[in-house]
Amino acid sequence: MKYNKKGGKVAINISEKNNKAAIDFIDTGIGISAEDQKKIFSKFFRVSNAALSQTDGTGLGLFVVKSYIEEQGGVVNFSSELGKGSVFHIELPAKKPSNKIII
Repeated sequence: MKYNKKGGKVAINISEKNNKAAIDFIDTGIGISAEDQKKIFSKFFRVSNAALSQTDGTGLGLFVVKSYIEEQGGVVNFSSELGKGSVFHIELPAKKPSNKIII
């Protein structure tokens, strides 16, 4: 939300395919340059145009997300166009609910 344009939109699509939960986060934000895309999941990295949005951040958010998703056997990837927005895609193994009740 904080990297979106004034009046921009964010959509979240959730689906299941091939026994995996798929989540897409789609925004109409500032986008990510091709050069910054190479480093987007690096620890402490912030995209160069984030300063234009006057936002604070540590550069840990996407690093942490990717770490948690991969730890659970999932994948995260994205596509982005500078000035037009981004789509972040997450897939996680779908787990069937357990019938066990642990007290």
